[in-house]
Order: sequence, then structure tokens, then C-alpha cells
Amino acid sequence: MIKSVRSSAIIAAVAALFLITLTTVIIAVQRQHAEPAAEGITPAMPAAPAPAPTTSPSQASALVLASSEKPGLYRADGTEHPLHADHPVTGKTLLAADFGADPADNGTDDTEAINAAIKAAQSGDEVLLSNGVYNLIRTLPADKTANIELKSGVNLRGESQDGVILRSYLDQPDSNTRVIKALGVDSILISHLTVSSDFKGKYPTDRTANNPDRGGPLVGIYIEDASSRGSRQITIDHVTVEKYQRMGVRISRSHDVIVRNSLFRDATDLGGGGAGYGVVMQGIPKVSRSGFENDSYFNVVENSRFKGPYIRHGVLIQYLSHNNAVRNNTFQSTALDSIDLHGEGEYLNEIHHNAISGVITGAGIGLGNTGGTPPNNHSASGPGNFIHHNTIAGSRSGITVSMGSPDTIIENNMITGSAVKNGTGVTVMNGPGTIVRNNTIRDNIADGFWGIALLSDPGDKSNNGLGAGIPDGVRITGNIVTHNTNGVKIAQGTNILVQGNDIRDNVRDNFVDQPAAK
Repeated sequence: MIKSVRSSAIIAAVAALFLITLTTVIIAVQRQHAEPAAEGITPAMPAAPAPAPTTSPSQASALVLASSEKPGLYRADGTEHPLHADHPVTGKTLLAADFGADPADNGTDDTEAINAAIKAAQSGDEVLLSNGVYNLIRTLPADKTANIELKSGVNLRGESQDGVILRSYLDQPDSNTRVIKALGVDSILISHLTVSSDFKGKYPTDRTANNPDRGGPLVGIYIEDASSRGSRQITIDHVTVEKYQRMGVRISRSHDVIVRNSLFRDATDLGGGGAGYGVVMQGIPKVSRSGFENDSYFNVVENSRFKGPYIRHGVLIQYLSHNNAVRNNTFQSTALDSIDLHGEGEYLNEIHHNAISGVITGAGIGLGNTGGTPPNNHSASGPGNFIHHNTIAGSRSGITVSMGSPDTIIENNMITGSAVKNGTGVTVMNGPGTIVRNNTIRDNIADGFWGIALLSDPGDKSNNGLGAGIPDGVRITGNIVTHNTNGVKIAQGTNILVQGNDIRDNVRDNFVDQPAAK
């Protein structure tokens, strides 16, 4: 078996060229802060790595650059980036009830009381909500689009994740409404509560059209920069987000934000234009902010659950967001790709040790995307994204690479149990330099299923075929492709290497090489 490994220097050069190109394009474009448009047999997988070391907020105050060569949580000097520790309570615990918040579900507005407690708190304090339902009927005095505003150094904690309900009455379709906002702030722990709404309409059944009954706030928790200063060192832990239109948690132009042990479900819309996402990590469309305080990097989503069918994408990364980690999460029956690298130049992200099941339309993990409106149209993901040790079961397709997304590494994933017609384990279309190695694809018995398929990419037909092409320089090595309907198909491609794979005992064709792989 011969392993093909791309040098870090090549990936770094490609990443640099990618950023230069995108930055040049934007000179003629006005900058905008736009909204973004299991079953089966599974063998034992390698254990997930231990959590990264942590650092205190005071130790992490200086801006640290990310690696341009290594995917995931690595710094420019090659060392692992430590996660920040949860912001500790060093001062007082302020009870929201003491400021007039009423946990009884009696229609009393609790917005002013909760914000008063946050305003009164000092850095190191926490605001505590006892179990109950808190009705957020009004908005902030200076912002009619938000219920609660967070403050640097002040934690917001509920007594329990299921027992504390923040029920928002925000219900304006297509307006930038959010239950909790955090703009240019740092050192906050949000924990043990549910962010919900008063939505009583019908949930969506059609992912191709916006739900006419959609309601609730656009965003549950909205984290963003202020005056080009990104929010940072924020942890969301044991939080449920539900009954929102677009995004459960939006992490925009910010870094060192952790979402862990949380639950996302029941979005009220699944249509186009950015509806029904769980967690979004994003920068600025087609503008690199590397080296700036509001760059989007070193964000983590871990140990969380994304429960369909009323979730379009579980985690979405876009707008040159980079060096993030999505790990150890569970995704169930999302409407489209559970983890979506959205085709907006996102690069060097690490997606690993996730369990994905029941994705009937789309893929478990997708890189590159069609759609959007120029100049913010989707196309290729950026270089060097690393997809490894994920288990994808009972889904139509496992992992897809398209639209010219370069130098993706797909390694040590398990794809099994597909029973959906014409599915694939790994599909590479226009994905130059993709490495597919040491994956196990087995026991997928649906009609027309292929374990690995290299296909022509038609690109985005609505944008003059943007992203069209064929696989080039793809390396397929060390994979186990057995007991499927079909094995490996090279329908299109140049400079393709297929070597050292175990391709056998598939029902129909084990290997089809139409352009003669070399």
C-alpha cells in the first residue's frame, strides 16, 4: 500500500493564493455583513482524542495567529491552541428573581428584570435563573431586535438545562431578531438553560421553500464583533436552542467560542436563504481577516446533538472561517448535509469523531456548494479541510467534495448501512488534490450505491457553470470497500491514483475504471 501525503508547504501555498484571490475580488465589492444565504454494523473506531489543554482568559488575551499549514486548532508556530477555561465565578451570584424575574409561567414579562441583573453584575459575577419559564415579551430599550444583551465577564446560568426556559416572543419574519446577543464581548459562560420561543405554528415539511408558518426569532444566540473587535472566550454549555427561524447559535467574526453539550432542534423554517441551521461559524464574505481581531477561527463545536427532521444543516462553516473544530457530536436526520462547509472559502477546518445518521437527502458531510447571489454566491470550500474518524450510517451519501474544493483529506471514516437509492460513500467531483485514504465503506445495499465515485461536476448552472470540472490529482489508497451494491467507480478524472485498497465482495461491480485511472 502506498500512501499519498500532500506536503504542508503546498497546502500553505494554495491557502495563501486562495486568500489573495478572494481579497482582490472584494476590492470592487462593497463590504456587507450579510446573513448566510444509526443503524448497520460499525466496528470499533479509534478513541476520540483527549480534550485540548485549557488556558485562563487572562493568559489568552493577546491575539494569536492560526497555522496556515495544519488543520484544526493549531497556532502559527505549530503548537496546539489550548481551549480557554470556562469563565469562573470569582464574585457574587445575583438571582434574577431578586430583580423581579418571575419563574412562574404567568405571562409576566421578565425581559427587563433579567437585563437589570446583568447590568448590575460586575466582572466575575454570575446571573442565576431558577427553574421556570421566563417570558421575554419586550426587547432591549436601545435595540428592538433583541431580548437580552450579555456583558463581558458576567456569566448567565440556569438551574438546569430542561428546567429553565427563556421564551422569546420575537416573531418578525425576515428581520434580524435574536434572543441573546453578545457583541464584542469576552469571558462569558452561558449554561444550563433552554432558549425557545412562543412559536405555535406548523413545522416545515419542505426544504425547497420557506415555511409560510415560520416564526420565532431569527437567531437564538447571536455572537458577533463590535467595532472590528471580535467576541471571544465565550462558552455555551448544556444549552438547548429551539423554535427559531435561521440559526441556533451564530458565531460571526469572532474567535475562541466553544459550544458543547448542547441540543439543537425544531427550527421553524428549512427553506433557502439560511434557514434551519444549528451552529454557524463565519467571517466576512470573500474578505480574509487573518491577523485581525475579528477573524473567525479557533471556534469549537463538541459533544452536542443536532436532532432532525427540523434542522437543515447541523453545523455550517463559511466566509473564510478557518482552523475550527467540529468533533464528537451526534447528528440525526437533518434535512440536508449534517456538517456543511458551505463553499465560501472556509479552510483548514477539522471535522472528526462525529456520529451522523439518517440523512436521506444530501450527505453526512459536504464540501462546496451551489447557490447564493453574486457577489456572495457559493462555490468552493478552501484548501486543507481534514475530515476523519467520523461514522456515517443509514444515510444516502457519506462525504461529498465539489465545486473545485481543493486538497481535502478524507481519512479513517466509517460509512455504512445506506438503504437510499443511488447513494455513495465518498463522492469526489471537482475536488483537485483530494486524498481518500484508510476509510471503511461497507454494508451499503441500496440500489445504485457506490462506495467511492469520481464524477464530473456540472458546477452551478444558475451561475454560468461556476465550479464545473472533473476530479484531478485524487489519491484513493488503503480503503476497505466491501459488501456494498458496488465498489469503486472512476467515471471521470485525470492523474488519479488508486492503490492498496481492499475492494471485494460487492454485489455487482467491484471496480469500474472508465477513463483508465493512472
